[in-house]
Amino acid sequence: MFALTSTPGAALACSCAELPIDEAFEHYDSIFVGVVTSEEPSQTGSQILKFNFRVSETYKGDPGERRTVYSHHFESACGYYFHEGLEYLVFASIPSNPAPQFDNIFYQPGKLNVSLCSPTTHTEPSNNEIRRQRIMNAVKRIVGS
Repeated sequence: MFALTSTPGAALACSCAELPIDEAFEHYDSIFVGVVTSEEPSQTGSQILKFNFRVSETYKGDPGERRTVYSHHFESACGYYFHEGLEYLVFASIPSNPAPQFDNIFYQPGKLNVSLCSPTTHTEPSNNEIRRQRIMNAVKRIVGS
């Protein structure tokens, strides 16, 4: 009973099963590339964040130029936190309402939601990826000469 009265996310742990990309494509309702233009708490739940995107490419779902997705604030509850101004490849789903007691706590039914378990990722390479690529290029130059 304690977990039900404590802060959602604090008593939970996120556990994910990774889908092969072709299955992920079928599973998610919306797949797009976009830049986060703003973040705000959702109006219906303080633990859910609302992220607005300017969309540059759509692979599945609504082809509009703007998209809003929701995610839980805490990673422990499988929430995905987006950083304003960064570009992401987003895999979002529209959950039905199988467990109404969790509405507004973990997800927004009927709206695009993103989970830490999705293949969502930012499109910019990380500093480690850039460093690794520089090292690989240097090694290739040395070996090739």
